[in-house]
Amino acid sequence: MTKSEKLTDESLWPGSREDCCSNRSIVCAEWLELRLLRWRSDSVALQRFLNADTFNNHLKLQHDRNMRQHCALKHGIFKEFLAEFLGTFVLVLFGCGSVAQTVLSRNTLGEPLTVHIGFSVGLMMAVYVAGGVSGGHVNPAVSLAMVILGKLKIWKFPFYVIAQFLGAFAGAAAVFGLYYDAFMDFTSGILSVTGINATGHIFASYPARHLSVLGGFIDQVVGTGMLVLCILAIIDGGNIGAPKGVEPLAIGLIIMAIGVSMGLNCGYPLNPARDLGPRLFTAVAGWGMEVFSTGGYWWWIPVAGPMVGGVVAAVLYFLLIELHHPHDEDEKAHESYYFVNTIEYF
Repeated sequence: MTKSEKLTDESLWPGSREDCCSNRSIVCAEWLELRLLRWRSDSVALQRFLNADTFNNHLKLQHDRNMRQHCALKHGIFKEFLAEFLGTFVLVLFGCGSVAQTVLSRNTLGEPLTVHIGFSVGLMMAVYVAGGVSGGHVNPAVSLAMVILGKLKIWKFPFYVIAQFLGAFAGAAAVFGLYYDAFMDFTSGILSVTGINATGHIFASYPARHLSVLGGFIDQVVGTGMLVLCILAIIDGGNIGAPKGVEPLAIGLIIMAIGVSMGLNCGYPLNPARDLGPRLFTAVAGWGMEVFSTGGYWWWIPVAGPMVGGVVAAVLYFLLIELHHPHDEDEKAHESYYFVNTIEYF
């Protein structure tokens, strides 16, 4: 490029400099940038017309657009998978973290109420994290209920469940890593499920001494049934429902209510992923296979019970509430029938 071909103010903008400065829009910025690239000059001349903020914002928009094009996932199921993974991770981190703080501090920095708050707020935040992408199920029992009601395609169900189990496993690992030194100090390096220094119950549920197998199964069916039933009521547009954006708060309050009313028997796991994922982590992290054999092989009850409870709640809510909502099509058909008969009468 010769000196005579050097970029000038006039070559960039045919009008007056004041006209260009009064049109500091993205369109003007894009036009100037194209001309700038055409003459292969630096950005000094361009910044004579555009202030630094506008120029930098334009470059940032271009950079963000390019990043989205290269990094953003194109298929919806992968977005939903990641959302369920992260949401369940948040739930377990806050929930099991609150139990860990209570147990490892020997109840000096926690009590049952703080555990209820930890799980309630954890679920609320989990739904806020994942709700806009996947619905924020973070629970295979909830996902199964949505499949039963036709609110989730059945082929997506395995992806949701796998993401939820992986998220719970990762959340348990994060809690163990966060409190590793406290675990070693509390247990003297001996990780156990039973005994005075037991810590396995931090991550997974175990039955109280008075609880039978049948009693535990019923406990999980009823508890999870109430959770799913109330969730369906909260998201039901034909019912009162909850205001947009407030649904996670209402769902978190369900866990609080269940915790203070149904937590005596086994600690209200209500979630196969939340219970089995961390249990698997403890099995490989040093607690051993005792996590599965303790309590008369209790481990399967917090897995099977919630799934049954979710299905029962979905069917009951549909038959008793959702089935009887008036539909727009039915109302229109009724109005048309009434109008035709009125005309014929006259």
